[in-house]
Amino acid sequence: MEMERRHERLPVEYRVYIDSENDSDERDIEICKALDISKSGIRLQLKRELAVNAFIHLAVEARGEPPLILVAVVRWCQPLEVEDAAGNWLAGLELQASADSDYESWCTLLEELAL
Repeated sequence: MEMERRHERLPVEYRVYIDSENDSDERDIEICKALDISKSGIRLQLKRELAVNAFIHLAVEARGEPPLILVAVVRWCQPLEVEDAAGNWLAGLELQASADSDYESWCTLLEELAL
């Protein structure tokens, strides 16, 4: 999905855990992969569709350090067109600067990676 970006995107392959509620209000944890990251967003490859505009919690394992807990809004989700890929969907998440997240640590990580 091409659009103007506010921040530079960096290619990565980080493991991401998505925590979302399903229709029965039970928690669903899914493991997926971050393909690229920026200060304000993450592009994921995952096995199921995410609802656009849904708020989700995620934990990102970056560089062997403890996972960073983040809050994001799903901005887009589309089927992956490569049949042999590990996930069937691509999604773009917009990170939220939430008080109950590690957003400041995320920004520090991005600054270190950009050096």
